[in-house]
Amino acid sequence: MLSDFLDTLRHLLTSPWSLILKVGLPIFLLYSFSELYKYRGIKNTIQNKYSDERDIILRKKFPNIPPNQDSIDWFKSKKIKIESRHKKTLIFTILYFISVLFAGISFLISPSPYLTIHGSNTIGSRLVPELAKAFLERKLQADQIEIRENKNEPVEKLVTGRGQFVRLAIETHGKGSGTGFKCIIENQCDIGMSSREIKTDEKTKILSKFNAQNFSNDFETTIAIDGVAVIVQKGNPIEELSLKQLADIFSGRITNWEQITNQKNGKINLYVRDENSGTREVFVKKALNGKKISSDAENFEDSTKLSNRVANDRQGIGFISQNYIRNAKAIKIFDNGTKPLLPDKCFMVTEEYLLSRRLYLYLPEWWRKGEKERYIKSRDFVNFSLSPEGQKIVENEDFIPVANLEQDINNCSISDGGSTITRIPVTLFFKVNSNQLDSKGIQDIDRIVELLQKPDFQDKDVIVRGFADNRGNPEVNLKISQQRAEYVADLLRQKGVTPKIVRGFGEENPIASNDSEEGRQKNRRVEIWLQ
Repeated sequence: MLSDFLDTLRHLLTSPWSLILKVGLPIFLLYSFSELYKYRGIKNTIQNKYSDERDIILRKKFPNIPPNQDSIDWFKSKKIKIESRHKKTLIFTILYFISVLFAGISFLISPSPYLTIHGSNTIGSRLVPELAKAFLERKLQADQIEIRENKNEPVEKLVTGRGQFVRLAIETHGKGSGTGFKCIIENQCDIGMSSREIKTDEKTKILSKFNAQNFSNDFETTIAIDGVAVIVQKGNPIEELSLKQLADIFSGRITNWEQITNQKNGKINLYVRDENSGTREVFVKKALNGKKISSDAENFEDSTKLSNRVANDRQGIGFISQNYIRNAKAIKIFDNGTKPLLPDKCFMVTEEYLLSRRLYLYLPEWWRKGEKERYIKSRDFVNFSLSPEGQKIVENEDFIPVANLEQDINNCSISDGGSTITRIPVTLFFKVNSNQLDSKGIQDIDRIVELLQKPDFQDKDVIVRGFADNRGNPEVNLKISQQRAEYVADLLRQKGVTPKIVRGFGEENPIASNDSEEGRQKNRRVEIWLQ
């Protein structure tokens, strides 16, 4: 309660409006003292004078004294008013300086944030606060660390700790991925959180803000893999749905369970994330194929509340980050040419689950604005999220780590039928309309090389397999897939790893439907296998 009061007081005293008080109060106080001094001086001058002399002196000093009013009475009345006003001014001044004192104390109890991070609720509700807590403890050697939640805005959290001489804090606001990019553009945060890839218009605005032509490799970092799970109540007999069925259900074209199950389950109740949510944007992009979510759907800003609502409604269906399934039931998802898959960790780490997605931290290039220290602090936090300690927190929060390939290869046994080759559970994807790997693919190359340098993998033969979508001539697609495999093989050779086999498979083994551009983009990929 005290800390909340001090926070409010501190924000008031550091707001732009407080400038009026800071400038005006000393001026008014100086005027009050000078006026009081003037009247007391006149009082001393006239106190030993005769009545007529007093009247002459006072009327000379104060020409505005009414002719028919006794000058002494007028003077006494005026002096009383001035002394009263002066006392009030002194009291107000004392209260102001006491407030300043308390505000100073609040900087120790509730300090200005070391970092401010805005964006995705999926990342910001639990994952980033826990990362911030560990970062303060392990990297900044803070103690007495706690996570404080804004009671009026549960998606806003303040992680505080005590350093050697100062209080430290990391502030998170998880109101949706779009707000993360907006806050970067408006210079309101140090790092943006997003559960979907940055949009073209957002890129343009941020590049313009920093007077840059392109982003550095540090700008976009995938810290975890997540899956958008489609959930129903456990009593619902539905076990799997196609993307087309999902599009028809959530757009309002299918409104009754009987249209799917041939059972009289009644009207379908839709529960969805709010429009600021990256989860919603990913679901609309991957599942709805251009359709809009029905206006009959109930919107939720809080993921936990949505999950609980579905778990208590037999006729309900919703979509949610896979780590919020809680007491509901996830169903399998499939599309043309793909097999039904649950949001299982092994299918998500390879991003083969159709509704898998990446969780990003976006690091603005503050050094371009002369804010090198701000950039270094932000970069240190992003790097910590990828460290073994950070990735352990990712796993503890039920997301999929991206930097634990050795653990993944042991937990996810992916083989090619009955053969002796085993796949490294990571898929290398390419930038849209480019023959270059995307940001995660570049990072994954380094992780693959690090894995292959470990004793258990040094004697393994490396096989690089390239793939393409099915658009166009099959022979051309085979050539394109071979070029992709050769490109990745060259990156590995540059880092000291020489693949034994480099082969393109054309349009074989699609992991997504080739009927959509989203699916075709996923099929343009490279896989690394070991023998």
